Amino acid sequence: GSGRRQLTDDFAYNWSWSPGGGEIAYQSRVWEFGKWLGYGLLVADVDGSGARRLTDDLQDWWWSPDGERIAYEVKVRDSRRTVLGNELWVASADGSGAHRLTDDVAIEGWRWSPDGEWIVYGVKERDSSVMDGELWMVGVDGSGAHKLIDVVALIEWRSSSWDWSPGGENLAYGVTVRDSRGNETATELWVAGADGSGARKIADNIDNWRWQPGEG
Repeated sequence: GSGRRQLTDDFAYNWSWSPGGGEIAYQSRVWEFGKWLGYGLLVADVDGSGARRLTDDLQDWWWSPDGERIAYEVKVRDSRRTVLGNELWVASADGSGAHRLTDDVAIEGWRWSPDGEWIVYGVKERDSSVMDGELWMVGVDGSGAHKLIDVVALIEWRSSSWDWSPGGENLAYGVTVRDSRGNETATELWVAGADGSGARKIADNIDNWRWQPGEG
């Protein structure tokens, strides 16, 4: 309990250590003319020095498995500040090299690959009341974006409705089953290779699921 020190005076309510323990990411409130506009994302060294602001309009963030990078969602707004959706960005752990991975404004959940080289993200169908969408993959340098799965359940558990296997060789995901009127009747569990190939159904009717720890 010794060595207590104040790291920041503009902390909001959420923060996380980098996996390597060298940096801390945290939210800060953003104000303009006394009006609260949302949250920003900052990364600082563990002694509170060198704080770098990555965005002033944060939705969410995740560290890469090796702690070398941080990925974060940025809200997209119109001139009236109405939220239209989100963009996905990546920066180095020190806040440098920030670049946009996708400008799709309908992102619904995302996950780092276990090796930290890819991000898989869900894209909701625009102008649709159906809470399904597509599953896409993109390299952390912004290259190689491609669709993996045509129809996947995105909203039931948000990003936990699909996830990488511990070793990164496969993806498991839920598929919503609907009747002729579009009403949801069940959620199937499917597994495909990390490149989207070899898709196969594992279970007909599920409520929740988890990968067994290991390399599969």
